[in-house]
Amino acid sequence: MDVNWLTLGGNEVINTARVQAYAAGVDSADSCSAGVSVGCACPGLAQAIEGADFGGYVDPVVDDAPWMEETAPESAEFLGVFGLEEEGGSAGVVERTPVELAAGGSNIGVERFNHRELTYQVVLVARSEAGLSYGLMWLSSVLRGPAGGQGCWGDQACVFAWCPSGEVEGDRAQRVLYDAGLLEAPTVSDRFKSGTGVWFAEVEFTLVSGNPHLYALPYISLGPGDGESDVVRVPAGGPIGECDEPLPCRRDAECAPPPLPPRPPQPVDPCWPLSPFRARRTMFTVPPGGVSSWSDTVPVVRVNTRGAPMRRLSVRFYSNPTGQDCSRYTDRCAACGEVNVAFLPESTEMVVDGRLQRAQMDCSGGRGLAVSRPTLFGPNGGLFSWPVIECASGLCIEVMWQEQGSDPEAEVSIDMVARMGAA
Repeated sequence: MDVNWLTLGGNEVINTARVQAYAAGVDSADSCSAGVSVGCACPGLAQAIEGADFGGYVDPVVDDAPWMEETAPESAEFLGVFGLEEEGGSAGVVERTPVELAAGGSNIGVERFNHRELTYQVVLVARSEAGLSYGLMWLSSVLRGPAGGQGCWGDQACVFAWCPSGEVEGDRAQRVLYDAGLLEAPTVSDRFKSGTGVWFAEVEFTLVSGNPHLYALPYISLGPGDGESDVVRVPAGGPIGECDEPLPCRRDAECAPPPLPPRPPQPVDPCWPLSPFRARRTMFTVPPGGVSSWSDTVPVVRVNTRGAPMRRLSVRFYSNPTGQDCSRYTDRCAACGEVNVAFLPESTEMVVDGRLQRAQMDCSGGRGLAVSRPTLFGPNGGLFSWPVIECASGLCIEVMWQEQGSDPEAEVSIDMVARMGAA
């Protein structure tokens, strides 16, 4: 994983391009020709971060650098954080615990994803000792986050998987870690002044990400106008468990197996439709080859109910490796992932985020005044599990909700995000 850029909680922590330009003292993204050189790594970094038309960093005061503070004049003497090394982002976090067998060998155990730890070695650069002291204080503060830290769930961290050559490649190279926070506070290993009067401090710190995966930016974004929409008659849903389970090959149809002990009751959708209804339906098509083959894909579903309630919302994912007409996918029992929501009030925005495996809805029209968690159900209104698309080459995605009483302007959009184990 590239070490030249890191943000945590939306705050810039490492930006090697910024330090290179400030130390060299040139109004250019090319900071290898003048002033104090702190390396020439990743020449396209500034454009990948700021945009293709960005002309280059100038000065902490002119650029209003992230650490600038009017009450601390020495903040203008601090030049930023330069990335040296990173450890943990390029390694997988899968572990197993083998169990020895009496007859020899082992049961290899269940595959489990551990948390991820990322250790950074960086250099802080400043024009004065006061500026360096301020920079060390700022780094400790920005890594810890707002008062009280990042809390139990942590925050969002952004990195690059490799050194990008510009804005477009920067979007492809960007990776996001969720539930991230400071594990080990910054430790200064060396602090010195160069012959040119510039101050340096070598620092190490460690972040922890409770969500072990690395996520790319959405590579499929589907919304209004991208699919085929119509109004259909949905047949009765039937009782829970209507979908038939395949019979194991060893089962004799004339000799029933002994009954299993009763299971604990599972929460079910009390409003699961038992009678036909008319629904607004949109079918999105992702052609074969459009879904990542070597990384898992998780969906992010966004809903806006507009001016009326929404009932019986269903989002279903069907594997379609041969590119057949998606209109033929009407059997919900064939879906490889499903999200059902019985009711959403008017003026509600909901996000069902497969990256965080959390759902949230705002009933105040996006103003953040009435936020709560929606109740999600799975197939047949039963137990919900988070959809993960593991091996589909193409997809059909069906979105529908009850037409009666809904707003014609209601919208549902879906992003598909690649989930990775290393970068």
